[in-house]
Amino acid sequence: MSDAVSVGRTRWVLWSSLLLLVVPLAGCDRDSYLKLFGYDRAKLLRMTVSEKDETLARNYIENVRQRR
Repeated sequence: MSDAVSVGRTRWVLWSSLLLLVVPLAGCDRDSYLKLFGYDRAKLLRMTVSEKDETLARNYIENVRQRR
């Protein structure tokens, strides 16, 4: 059992180290992190937010701008 834990722990350390080495290559911007996976912020937003929620948010922002 000890060998299985050490192998799992070793793999975890290797993957974590690899991630720490690869992430800075994307840059400091949040958009750059998403581009590693083939997304940008707009595409990810459209995939996760419904059209009804987007309309509600736009109306809310417009009301805040007009101070209603």
